[in-house]
This record gives sequence, structure tokens and C-alpha cells, in this order.
Amino acid sequence: MTTSAIRVRGARVHNLANVDVEIPRHRLVAITGVSGSGKSSLAFDTLFREGQRRFLETLSAYARQFLGRMEKPDVDAIEGLAPAIAVDQAAASSSPRSTVGTLTEVFDHLRVLFARAGVPHCPKCDIPLRSMTPEAIVQAALEEFDGQSVLVLAPLVRDRKGEHRDVFEGLKRRGLVRARVDGALVRVEEAPALARYVRHTIEAVVDRLKPSAAEPARLREAVQTALELSSGDVIVARADSGAAALERGWSTSRNCPGCGADTPPLEPRLFSFNSPHGACPSCEGLGLQRKPSESRLVRDPKLTIREGALAVTRKQGDALSYPHVDFEFLSRVAEAFDFDLDTPWRELSRSAKKVVLYGAGDERFDDRFEWNGAKYQGSVEWKRRFKGVIPALQQAGAKGQPAALKYFSAQACEDCSGTRLKPAALAVKVGGVSLRELLNLSIAEFEPRIVGLALTQREARIARDLKAEILRRSAFLRQVGLEYLTLARGADTLSGGEAQRIRLAAQLGSALQGVMYVLDEPSIGLHARDHAQLLGALQGLRDGGNTVVVVEHIEATLRAADHIIDVGPGAGRNGGRIVASGTPEEVAQADTPTGRFLRGELKVPAPERRRAGNGHKLAIRGARAFNLKGFDVQFPLGALTVVSGVSGSGKSTLIERILTPVLRAHLELEGDEPGEHDSVEGLKHVGDLVWIDATPIGRTPRSNPATYTGVFDVIRDLFASLPESKMRGYTKSRFSFNVAGGRCEACGGAGAKLVELQFLAPVTVECDECGGERFQAQTLDVRFKEHSIADVLALTVDEALELFKDHPKIARPLEVMREVGLSYLTLGQPSTTISGGEAQRIKLVTELQKRARSHTVYLLDEPTTGLHPQDVAKLVGALQKLVDAGHSVILIEHNLDVIRAADHLIDLGPGGGANGGELVACGTPEAVAREPRSATGAALRGEFARRSKLVEDASERRPSDVLAVVDANTHNLKHVSLEIPRDSLVVLTGPSGSGKSSLALDTIYTEGRRRFVESLSTYARQFLGNRDKPPVERIEGLGPSVAVEASTSRGHPRSTVATTTEIHDHLRVLWARAGTPRCPTHRTPLVASDAARIAKTVLKAYAGRKGWVVAPLLGPGGAESGDAAELFDKHLQAWKAAGFVRALVDGVEQRLDATNKPKLTPTSRVDLVVDRFNFDAASRARLAEAAEQAAEHASGRVSVVVAPAGDNEGARLEFSTAGACAECGHRLAHKLDPRLFSFNTHVGACADCGGLGVASRCDPAKLVVDPNLPLVDGALHAKFARYLVKGKGYYEHLFLQVAREHKVDVRKPFAKLSAAQQALLLHGVGAKAQYSVTIDRESANAEIEERFTAPWTGLCGHVDAWHRKTEDAEWSALLETVMTTVRCPTCEGERIGADARVTTVGKARLPEFLTWSVSRALAWLAELELPRAASDAVTPVVAELRSRLALLEKVGLGYLTLDRATHTLSGGEARRVRLSANLGSQLVGVCYVLDEPTVGLHPGDVERLTDALRELVERGNSVLVVEHDESVMRRADYLVDMGPGAGRLGGNVVASGTPDEIEANRASLTGAALRGELSLARSETAPLEGDPALRLPAGSKLRLVGAVGNNLREVDFEARFGAISGLCGPSGAGKSTLILDTLAPALNGEAPNGRWKKLELPEEWTPRVVLIDATPIGRTPSSTPATYTGLLEPIRELFSRTPDARMLGLGPSHFSFNSTKGRCPACEGKGAQLVEMQFLADLWLECDECQGRRYAPAVLDVKYRGKSVADVLDMSVDEALEFLAAHPQAVSILKTLHDVGLGYMSLGQSSTTLSGGEAQRVKLASELFEGATRAPSVIVLDEPSTGLHASDVQKLAAVLDRLAREGHAVVLIEHHVELLTLCDSLVELGPGGGVHGGRVIAAGTPRELAAHPASVTGPYLFARERARSLAPAAPRKRSARLPTQELRS
Repeated sequence: MTTSAIRVRGARVHNLANVDVEIPRHRLVAITGVSGSGKSSLAFDTLFREGQRRFLETLSAYARQFLGRMEKPDVDAIEGLAPAIAVDQAAASSSPRSTVGTLTEVFDHLRVLFARAGVPHCPKCDIPLRSMTPEAIVQAALEEFDGQSVLVLAPLVRDRKGEHRDVFEGLKRRGLVRARVDGALVRVEEAPALARYVRHTIEAVVDRLKPSAAEPARLREAVQTALELSSGDVIVARADSGAAALERGWSTSRNCPGCGADTPPLEPRLFSFNSPHGACPSCEGLGLQRKPSESRLVRDPKLTIREGALAVTRKQGDALSYPHVDFEFLSRVAEAFDFDLDTPWRELSRSAKKVVLYGAGDERFDDRFEWNGAKYQGSVEWKRRFKGVIPALQQAGAKGQPAALKYFSAQACEDCSGTRLKPAALAVKVGGVSLRELLNLSIAEFEPRIVGLALTQREARIARDLKAEILRRSAFLRQVGLEYLTLARGADTLSGGEAQRIRLAAQLGSALQGVMYVLDEPSIGLHARDHAQLLGALQGLRDGGNTVVVVEHIEATLRAADHIIDVGPGAGRNGGRIVASGTPEEVAQADTPTGRFLRGELKVPAPERRRAGNGHKLAIRGARAFNLKGFDVQFPLGALTVVSGVSGSGKSTLIERILTPVLRAHLELEGDEPGEHDSVEGLKHVGDLVWIDATPIGRTPRSNPATYTGVFDVIRDLFASLPESKMRGYTKSRFSFNVAGGRCEACGGAGAKLVELQFLAPVTVECDECGGERFQAQTLDVRFKEHSIADVLALTVDEALELFKDHPKIARPLEVMREVGLSYLTLGQPSTTISGGEAQRIKLVTELQKRARSHTVYLLDEPTTGLHPQDVAKLVGALQKLVDAGHSVILIEHNLDVIRAADHLIDLGPGGGANGGELVACGTPEAVAREPRSATGAALRGEFARRSKLVEDASERRPSDVLAVVDANTHNLKHVSLEIPRDSLVVLTGPSGSGKSSLALDTIYTEGRRRFVESLSTYARQFLGNRDKPPVERIEGLGPSVAVEASTSRGHPRSTVATTTEIHDHLRVLWARAGTPRCPTHRTPLVASDAARIAKTVLKAYAGRKGWVVAPLLGPGGAESGDAAELFDKHLQAWKAAGFVRALVDGVEQRLDATNKPKLTPTSRVDLVVDRFNFDAASRARLAEAAEQAAEHASGRVSVVVAPAGDNEGARLEFSTAGACAECGHRLAHKLDPRLFSFNTHVGACADCGGLGVASRCDPAKLVVDPNLPLVDGALHAKFARYLVKGKGYYEHLFLQVAREHKVDVRKPFAKLSAAQQALLLHGVGAKAQYSVTIDRESANAEIEERFTAPWTGLCGHVDAWHRKTEDAEWSALLETVMTTVRCPTCEGERIGADARVTTVGKARLPEFLTWSVSRALAWLAELELPRAASDAVTPVVAELRSRLALLEKVGLGYLTLDRATHTLSGGEARRVRLSANLGSQLVGVCYVLDEPTVGLHPGDVERLTDALRELVERGNSVLVVEHDESVMRRADYLVDMGPGAGRLGGNVVASGTPDEIEANRASLTGAALRGELSLARSETAPLEGDPALRLPAGSKLRLVGAVGNNLREVDFEARFGAISGLCGPSGAGKSTLILDTLAPALNGEAPNGRWKKLELPEEWTPRVVLIDATPIGRTPSSTPATYTGLLEPIRELFSRTPDARMLGLGPSHFSFNSTKGRCPACEGKGAQLVEMQFLADLWLECDECQGRRYAPAVLDVKYRGKSVADVLDMSVDEALEFLAAHPQAVSILKTLHDVGLGYMSLGQSSTTLSGGEAQRVKLASELFEGATRAPSVIVLDEPSTGLHASDVQKLAAVLDRLAREGHAVVLIEHHVELLTLCDSLVELGPGGGVHGGRVIAAGTPRELAAHPASVTGPYLFARERARSLAPAAPRKRSARLPTQELRS
């Protein structure tokens, strides 16, 4: 039964205290509680994370690694969980590159619309530009100028300066007589001399004619000539008008006919301001440029320049800082331009201001500089330019000078006017409208403009789906009340409410059903007026069949919820429990903060009386930024002021765009240019500005409340002042976890380590060295009141306050934290785990603890975000204290409790956008409540609260229990509409090519996946592959979809069972993160230790003993190798100089300063004594220090020698800080990483074999082709002998020298050489280390003697070396002819590098593990025990491995070994491997779509598979299966029968209903199959007649003996000619290995190489084997049935012999659409042109030039019996058979296509649209045609019933029967029981798969097999026949098994 609730068991994420909770499905559920209680931990970090993680697991590993891998939450179990979509509280994008259009992706679709349907225009001339083919230009000219006298002109020069004599000379040489020069016609020889510096336009007159549609040849020639002359442009002008008025220009290359300007190709990126292809180069697509702002430069326009009007005036007041000039020089500049420095700035003329700001040009002025120092005095005079203030600032800003940048502000780009795009993009129009126009319209204006676009028919077809998607997305904006926004509006200018609603609009429009939406405070930024609208949207989602979970505090949402979960009772460690759960009414009765709030018992503190302020005001005059309507407003200082209003009313604009920038400028802080306004008064009363928002207080776990508030600095000072610290010399830095010295270096002071798990989310595990305390043990020894520094960081604020109550500097900030409700936080809590509301209050704490010296204005934007009403009360209390202290607090807020607590209220509105921007009301809350126009006033009066209570009754709609498809037209579907029951097993069936997959996969699955993927980020979607929107009007009731498609790939040589299932990926992570690296030689662990760990280990094992810490320098494993005695003498003085006194020589202590030098041998061990010890706790620090010194002197090696004591023997402990082998010093070349364990990466693969496990080596048998000849005379392969033994170079001389030194006579036949001599010459066995060779050379002028020394690796060794080094493909191919494949000798077939090969986990190596079966691997993992640190890190990996292995075992593949190559798997095994990887999710509400999952499965395996599908349904999923298997159909809940035929004869729903209803339907072919009416039968007629010379004698047969490949155990197989031989058995039994990998190679003449013993064939028969499978017959639309079968050849010959063709000189090649001679040039013979639609389905639009006919016009003019070649290719097989009845060759081919049931198929149908069954039958038809003229063949068919309906199997059976009657040996690998009963003989392999198969368990006729007791297949043969012989059974349930299964049991 499907679950009605989501059941969470044992949730422990963050502070959740082992929570158990039930959440009702398909309900609106609110999770609430005080801030920090664990709400988000439950909703997001548990429910959402697990829901999305499970769904993303269905994606590929490649895609998942880019998707912010999700860690499995710490929870015991979650049942009933659906795929999850989150709408979180992510801040509005602050990127200047984001706009409303990009956030909603409307802009992305507009880019595609303009790229695909846009008409480019010249940016200068505004002339439309179209790229046209020559033929299209001819047709356009005929249409416009038919019968008129015209000139055909070739533009050569356009508006270009010059005399252009060469142009006229060129025209003369080409024989052209006239030209048009600057609009006037002239004769070329009389052309006037042109003025050199004047612009001219020259066009050559190519022809003067009267175009005629009847005779277009002359016009076509003239146009072609003009295009050649002008490089793609032509002009046709009326000849009776010398002017250019009556003319048209065309281009083949998008050049402007007017100015010749080139236009870039129209691609979506051209319209993206985030791409360099489309962005304005000046502002780089930002639309803004940061430049010095005049408003920021002019400090006070009432002042004069000398008085400091300019902000760049120096503090001394006598000069400017930018540029560096004094007022004396500036006065000379002013005098020259008739102004002075004593005139107020506002009274200066515009020209005077321009001189000051922008400079005086090139004019120079006198200047003087003097210096008068102690040593040097002097002066200099010179003339200099005055560059101006702004140029000087720009120069300084370019250098990044902060002092200059504060005068900069963002201003609209001058080049693009703020549009962000290049001119070429802005000039493109769709329906006459530019992109700029659309982007600047409000949504309300945008939608009717999109609907009303005037488009051509072609443009309309392209734009149809794009417009629909654009309007759908814009409608969401309108529905959430944002119709006033423009798409060009920057995201960083949106208010919080607007940004939140945009995210909601983007996420909630997916129309999915069955998902879980998790929303984080969706009411953020919403006014009370908008709550009802939001609640309506949430309840609409719920009523659509989804579960809606909201984390919320707003009363309206809580009361509207169906169910409330209250988390608490407190925050942090005091929370994390479910304190109440139930309906709102039930929760209101609970004794919890939420219950008290719902009962109205929580109050927000308000002042006893409203404060009027301190008498001063901030007054903004004429506020006009964005939508503000020019009002004046005053903010009283010394009061709590709230700015309120509906979303989009202008609150953020007023505060953030005007007030804040003005205040920042006043305080000389860097900031943006303020929005448009007249002035701001009262600034002199403000001394400081503090902006507090909810952005994080830190981006890393190293930031915490203690560090942010500064209290940690004081605590560190306290610890450094303690006596213990002073005694040890510790400073405050010792107590910082961010600085080396006192922190734990193993984790870098983090207290934990991040373990990357590659394909799973990274895991943070506690540092095993410091136990998570972050500091070294020595640091933790320092304590304050029994608390170490780590203990202090673990304290809550309350606990710390008690500890430090006597330390005011520490206690004060802690008291403030408690006051604002943060007493539950720990001092060391990582900032990454702190909510936005908590972060905002921590920032507030830093301000509250300060003692402000001047009046401060505090600005806060919605500070109640994320706060429970109880926390709101605490926050408001803190703000009231700030005001009481004399400061001003200004809030933007919607919370009514905060509004009621304000002293002054400023209310904007009355609406949003254009309907807002007015000052509706201001005054006390009571005054605003009386204002009738104020929405806030209405809220204060309680009007909206009453309205929101009615929302929950607004919808009565129940979730749909059907999946409704409306008007689907994918591929051959013909407006299909149907309803499919949800949460059911539905089988879609029908004839091959009827449209089953088009409906299930290409429509339903594609749309379901597309909708869910749209909910992910844009970044994530790019890695998931674009799933185009299918051509369907709508699909209702659809959930997220997962597909298990039918892949026919046999696998790559590098692909194994482990890699295919991603088990190997997780094993790599397991071995990398939990593996113990070992020395490849000695297998000793390579463990790196640090000094602290060494000390800890020694003290633990040998406490109370004595010994030495030594540096092992000489001897075994020492830092230096060589003669120990010599090295001792060499280093002795250096050791003494370093202060060392003793050494251990062979274990005996010796003094280095002794007069008698120790006696050493070359192999002695010498250890330098660093220190001597009594090993006890007091010596820990000294021991660690000694270990560090030893490691420093011995390259990381440290030895501890323990002296004997009494009965206790001595010991020697070896350590390495670098992880080196104690015996040989080997260390890892790379840190263990998952890549090292991959044989598919160059890092991990064995260097010798490249990760293949096999290597190519020279095969002596192939190199020595004739052993009866000498090596130097014919024994070797001729191609190689010339290099190895016959040349005059390196190889021959080395070969002969080796032969001489070893006395080998190379003139003897190779076979007569001894075995040792052969091994020496071929492989270098027994060769010396080096051979010295001398080569004497003589020439006409010199005698040369060359000498070289080289090793001898043998002749085969030389060939191997060539093969390794060559990069030449031809030489490599030649070398391959003498190579063979052997197991790699370097890695012994284990494929990976040495270090990875010997790394162990639980004593097992990875290559060893991979050789195990699935079952053995699963058992080993169940018993695996790891050290705690490693276990914590890899627990998710081990769990994932167990899950994946268990799934393989569940589908019956426990016998497979993990290293089994996928290309050796049978079809059934490969299918089940893929199924196991896709069906392991525990989700509900998913639509699973499977494409023929029973392919390759034995009937017994089909039962198990169907059980798994039924289990998915029972869990609460919809399962859609494209299938023909009768047993699956009978267990289905619902059947959809497609048809009635295939291709264009299909695409309709013939019948739908339960299996019983379909069986009773007489119009359904599937019904006939279920009734047993489509039975198969063999022909009773005699063998077909043929050429007797080609037939084999009766009874001829072939026999394969002793096949042993893979799991085969000496299997014999026999096949008779003229008969059908079947091979059956369970999946993995060895069928494909026997036939495809053994019999077929044997028949093709391959050498046995141990794969079989012998092959017996009929006498005088030349072996020929044909493999027919369902792989496509072509990969491109150019391949068709006509081309594949060879039918196109006689058709082309037929048309080339027609009189029309002969007259036009057209040969057969002209009638091929794949030839450039005859195909249409516009579409290149495709008949259609591809329009790539990016986010939507690509369109193939009919070619405008050939109207889809594929051929050029001249070819289509040729007719045969009134039909063109295109007409013939459009015919079906049956139509062509009648039309071409007089042509025997064509008839023969067509007849075979008809015989295999393809009479309906079009001859020109693209092969890419054929189903697998159709492709297979086309191949069969081809074989029938060719086989009639050939000797009998062995025809192998591998599961030919794949994808075939019962009606298609009938046709297949007839073809197989015909092939057998023609004398062929038909070999059938098959599971289809009906087909098996038709075979003349059967061989069954089994009894199981893998190691349990590979034997013949039964053989004989089908009847004999059915009666055989050992047969696994026998019980399924003739089952229907046996069922009929029984009495009728009782009525079965819908999901009952087949009667055959009941019979068998």
C-alpha cells in the first residue's frame, strides 16, 4: 500500500535530538519554532536533502559530480519520501549581470527567439539583411521584377575613398561594358577620373534583361556572375530609372547591400550580455561604467573652489589632490578662461566647470616649484597642461588607488546607453520589434506585444513553442503581482519581496505532481496584503497532489496550514525536539512559544509613549529614483522609524538607493551614486552610519561568534596572561586555531578533516589527533578555572557569561548576546551553521557593545527575517535600547508587531512598480492606521488577517489520480490524447514503429524530467543534457521521471561490471580514504606520523622504560646508502659541529668524541642519538621535540630504541613523518587519491599497459615466418628483416656482434639453432649487459669508424620498443601484424600502478576485491571493520557499496565477478546490470519509464523483474513500461495499445484499458495476441527452388566441438542447413559466448587460440556467416531503406535514361540527394533545415527552396511516368512495387521488403526514425535479396524478437522459415518461447548464469526439450497449448501470474 505520510525515524542532523516525526503527504505543513531550534535542519538538511539526493542518484556519475553533491543526512530512515524541490532563502542576486529576465529565464528564451526567428538589420542603415541561396535570389527577383526591364548589378566599391582605377581595369578584362558610379551609368572605357579623397560607390552592370518566370536561365546566370564578382552581393534595379530608387539588394552572406557592413551569425550568444560575443565591449555587458561622478566631486555647490567646493581639495585648503595642482596655478588657468576661484561653484558657467573637471586641453600654463631643505634649495619653472579633475581621477582609479575610487560611481554606458548589448544584436528584429524594446516593457505591456508579433509562416513555426514558454514564465510573474517589473530591471535593484516572489515564480510553475516542495519562509519581504495571494499559490500546489513543507513564523501561514510541527523548546542544544504537532488549533493549546503566540500571549515591547525624536531630522527632497514620484519625506533623528509599504512600493529605493549613498558620501565612505533626488537636509547631525543585514558573518568554519564580536581576542589575552603561559613563553597567538604554533597541525586547527568522497558528498570527520579540540595537547594544558581554550569555545553564551562574569571586557558582549536572544549559541559555533537572523543579531551585538561618540544612524532591512515572534520581541527590545541611548534606528519592515512598536512610520504605496512610489502616509502607527489609502493601515486595522482566513477554502480541487496527455505529436504520434492511471503498472505496446517509445520516452519521460530539472540551478542544468520540451499541448498529473532505456551497447574494453554500476568509483574512494598504503616490495604499511603522535605512541607502549630517540642515517633503510664506514668518516665532524654527542653503532651507544673510533663494517647500522629518555608523561614535550629533530636529520625517518629492562627485551620502533618504508625507504609518489585506483586515468593506470591489464608483445611465431630459413635470409617477416638483420645500420651490426660473441651461426636455418640460441636472439635471454659495436663506413672522400655500446633485448625486444614509441599510425598498424596480446608483466593484469595495487582495506587489495563475485564482495563488506577515524569518513561509501551490490544480487547477478568485462556479458546480464543501477531508489511519487526491460531475459528472470516493478508501484510510484512480453502485460494494471500499424500508419491509441478489457477488444492486435490468435507456424511446403549448383546436399550440417570461452565448459553445437537451430537458456548461461564469440569467429577463419577444439564443415562449402541484429542501419537522415537495400541504384539509373535527363546532361549521380551534383544546395539534400532551439525541441523545417524534395530544381524537372525522383522516394514499398512493376531489379528488392512486412514503409524514410524491429527486418530483406543468388550461409540472429509485437513476430517467423527453406543454416539465440517452438532443434545451456552455466543441460526438438526434466526453459514451451487442455481456471486478479507459471508450480 502506498504510504499516506512521510515517516522520519532517528533524525540527528545538527541539533536534532534523534527526532521521530510523521508528516502527512499532500498537505500544507508548516514547521515552526524559535530561531535555532532546528526547523531548517529538519526541513532542508533532512527532508529536502534526502529527497533530492535520492532523485539525483538516478543521474549519471558525471552529472552528479557537478551538482553540489549531497551528503546523506544523519537519519536512520525516511519512508514515503518524494523527489524534493527547494525554494530557499537565498539572497537576491547581487550580481550586476543578473536581471529579471535572466532570473526567470525569459531572457534566455528571447535570445533563442531572436537568434532563430530574427531578421538582422544593418545597425547603420536599418536595412533588413537576409542570407539567401542564389536560387532564392533568382526567385525573389522574378517575383518582384517579372517582365520589367532591369539591370543586374554587382556592388564592388561601397562608400570608400580612392580613385579605384584597378576596379575599372578589372571590369575591362572581364569584358563588362557598363558600370554605375555614384548612381550614374557610365561606360567602363569612358569612366571619369574619381576624386581620391571623396567617397565613391561603384557597381558593375552584369546584364540588362527582362526576367521571365518561363525562361529564368539568363537571369540565373547574371545573378551567379554578379555574386561571384561582388563576393556574395547582387542588386537588381529598374533599367528605366537611372537612380537607385527602384531597386532591391540581396546577399548570400548577410552583408548590408547599402554599406556592405558584415553581420555576425545569429546565435543565442550574440544576444547575451554575459558572453563576449554579445556584450557591449565598452561596459563588458554591465550597461554601467564606474567613472568619477560630478555629484560626488562637488561637496557643497554654495562654496567657492578656494573655500573647498570640490571634495578633492586638500585638507590644507590651498591645492587639489587630483590633479596635484595648487590654487596659484589653478588661478592662472581660471584667468585664461575668464573665471576665478572665488565664485560659488553653482554660479560658475558651464564652460568654466568643464575646464575644472575635464581640463584645458593642450594649452600650457606657467608653473613654479620651490624646495628649501637643510642641504638643498632651489626652484624650477615650466609650462604644463591642466588635465582636469576627472581625467586625473580616472588615471588614479586605473591604478587602483582607494583615495580616488571613493569619487567613482556607476553610470550608464555611453556606447550602449545601458542596453548592455552590441549594436549588431540590438539591430535584429522579430516581427519588426527589437530586443531592446521588449526588455524595457513592463510585464503587463510585454505579454500583448509578444502575442501580437507579426511573423511570417516560417518565423511563426519557429516562434510557436518559444512564445508559449515565454508567456508561461511571464504569466508566473503576473500571478505573483510583479506585472510592473521590466525584464531589463537589474536583480541588484530589486527589493527583498520582489526577489523572493521572482524565485517563487521561477520554481512553482513546473506543474509537477507528487513532489515535495520545501520553502524557507516564503513570506519574507511580503506585505500583509500579499499573504493571501501567497497562501493561494501554496494551497494550489498542495491541491495539485504535492506535499508542501514551509518553514514559517507568520501567523497567517501557520493558521492556514493543514498541519504544524513545532520544534523546540529552545534553541541550539536546548532545541531539536518536536514539542507539538497537529492542526493549528491543536498546536495553539500547547505550552510552547508557538502555542502562546497563536493564543496572542506574546507581546513585542513598544515605548510607553511615541518618541518625537531629538528635534533634528533627515529630510529627502524630491525623491525620484526608479518609481518614486518626487515626494519629500522626513526621518526624525533620535527615534525608531519604520519604512513600510507593499512589495515594489519603493522602500528599498528610498533607503538603499538614496539615503544610504548620500550618508556614505557625507561620511566620505566609498559607495554608489545616489538615486535621483533634489537634496538631503540635516546631514550635519549624523556622525556615523551602521548598515546591518542578514549576510553571513563568515564564509568558513574558522569564523564564529567569538571571533566576529572580538570577544575571542580578549579571551586569548587572558589565557596568555596566565602563569602557566608565561612560564612556557606562550603569547596570545598560541591560543589561536588560525595560526601555526599552538593549533593541531594534523587538522590545521579546524578540529575536523574534510574527506572528499568524489561521487558522494564530502564528509567532515573529527580529527583523530586532537579529538576535535583544534589545539595541541601542550596548548590545552593551560587552563582558566579548569577550562582549556577548547573548553571555552564549546561553552554557550550563558555558560561563558558565568565563567567570565568578573572580566567586564568579556562579559559585556556576552550580556548583549543574551539580551538579543543568542544565549544558546556556543562561542565556537562555525559561522557557516548560523542562520541569517542569527548573523544579523550577532552584527547588532558588535554595535551594541560599542560606546558611540557621535550620533549614529542604524539602518536595517527586514531584521525579523527568520525570527520567531519570541525572538522578534528580544530584537525590538535591543533596538529600543539604541534609541534610548540617543541614536536613530531606521528599519524596512513588514512585521506588524515591529510596525506597532515604531515611533514613526513612513508608508509608501499604494501599490508596487508604476502604481507605487508615493508617500501614502507618515506619522505614528495610529495615524497611519487611519489612512484609508494605506495598505499598512489596513493591516494594522486587521483587514488582511480576516481575508487570509478565507483562503484555505478557495480550492476544492483534489489531486489527479490519472496522468493525462493532451495532443501529443512527437515523431509519428497523431494528436494523441489519453489518460493513464497514476501509481499503477502501465504497459504500452503495439507493432514496431507504432509510437510506443515516442509516447512513453520522448513525450512523458522527457517532459517529466525536464520539469524537475528546471527546478535546479542553471549551473546544474548544463551538466544534465538539454531535454527539449516535447511537442505536446500539456501533460497533467506528471511527476518527476526516471528512465531505464534499452541500450544496445556491448561495452568498451575498459568497461567492467564494477565501472558500469559505479561500484568501482565508490571502491576507489574507499581504498583512497580508508586504505593502508604499503611498500610494494616489503608490504610494510607506509604511515606518516608527526612528532606529537610519535610521542603518544611511545609513551603508551613503553611508559616507565628507558631508551633513545635516534636519527637512522646509515645502514638498512637509512637516510644515505653506501659503505657505512666511509660515510661515518665523511659526516663525523659535521655531526659534532651540530652538537651531537652520541650514536648507536649496531645497537651499542658510542660517544662521537671518543679517541677510539667505533669499529664499522660496510653494512653497519649507525643511528645518531638525538636524546636519551626515561619514557614518562613528564617527558612528552621533550620526546616530541626530539622526534622533530630526528626527522629533520634523517629525511623524515625517526627511530625509537627501547633499552632492555629485566625480563623485558629491548625494542626498536620505526616511524616516518613522510610515510616511508622502514626497510627500504620507499614512499608514496602521490598522496592516496581516488584517481590512483582508476585504470581509466593516466595517474592511476599501469604505465606499461595503459590500464588495460594486457600488453602487446612481439609474437615470435609471427615475426619468424619461415623457421626453415636463416634469420638473415628469409626467416623473418620481410618488412622487419630489412631493419633488423639486413640493413647497414644500428640494428644489423648489433645483431651480428651478439651472434659473434655468443658464437651463433646466423646462416643456419633458424629451426636448427638450439633453444638457448633462439631465446638469445629473439628475447635476449642470457645476453650480456652491454655489447661494444664498431661500424666502418667508406665514402669517396672519407673513411668513418663509428663505435657504440648497447644492451641486447632481442629481435622481439626491438619490435616491442618500436611499438611503444611510435606515433605514426601506418607504422603502428604494420607492427601490430607481428604483435600478440599477453597479460601485462608489469601489473600482472591488475591494471593500476604499484602503490595502488598493494594498498589494503581490511587486508584486501583492490585488484583482489574486484576478482570476487558480487555475493562474496557483499559478504566481505558486511564483516568489514575499520578504525574509527576511517570508518567515520567512509561510512556513506560502504553503505552505498552495500546498496549497489545488494541490488545486483536481488536481480539474480550475484554470481558475476566485479572485474567481468561488459562486452562479455550476455544481453540479459547487461540489461539487469543497467536495471539494478536505476531501480535502487526508495522514492515515491516518481514516474519510472522502462523501455523493454525484458529484452534478453529468460522467462524465469522476467518473473523476478516484474516482481520488482510491482514493488515500485506498491511503494507509490507510476511505472510505464514499453513492452511486448505477454507475462508482463497480464500482470499490468493498465495497457495502452498503439497502432494500428507502424510509421505513418501508426501513432494512434487503438485501445486502452485493463488486460482483461484489451483481451476482449476485437480491434486490438494486442488483444488478439492475448487471446492466442496470433500463433506462429512453419510452412508445410517443400524447400524453395534455386540454383542446384548453390545448394548443399540434404542433411548437411556444421559442428563446433569443445567451445570453452568465458564460462563455457567444452560445449558442442550443431546446426543443419535448411533448418532453424535455436539456442536458449537462462541469462548469462553462455549463449552469446557460444555463438557470437566462438562460432562466428570460427566460421570467419580465426585461429582457435584455445577457444574451441575443432570446427566440422560440409565439404566444398565456403564458410559465410551473416549477423543480423537490431542496431540502426544508419546514423544520419541521409541513410534510408532505399539506400541501404541498394534500391536507389536502379531508380537513379532509370531516371538518368529518361529523355529529359539526357537533354540536360544529368547522369545517375545527379539523382542522389547525397551528391553535390543534384541535391538542393540550401538544405544539402536533407529536405529540411535544422533550427536549434536550445531549451526546446530542435525543429526540422521544410526547406523553402526545394519544399522538402531534397533535390535541385533542374533534377526535379526530370519525370518518369509523370513522377520525379522525389515523388518515387515518397512512395511506400507497396506503392513503388506497383509503380516500378516493369523493372525487375527494383521489383526484386521491393518484394523482399514487402515479404518481411514493411510494405507500409516509405522508401525515403530516414533510417534514424526506424525502430529496432524495422531496422532488423530491413537487414533481413537485404539478406533475402542477396541470398537468393548466393550459396547457403549461416545466418545468426541474436534475439530477433527484441522490440517486436506479436504481430511482428509472426512476420519474422515467416522470414526465418523462408531462409531455412532456401537452404541456409539459421541459428537463433532467443528467449521468445513461441519462436523457440518453431525451431527444428534446440540446445539449452545452463542451468544458471555465470559459473553456474556454460553446460548443455538439454538438447533435441522443442517437444523433447519441453519434456526434459533438467530443462529450465521446457516448462515455458507449449504452455498455452497445455493451458487450453485444462479446465477453465477461477477468475484471476489483475496482477496474477500467467497460467503457464501456475502450471509449472
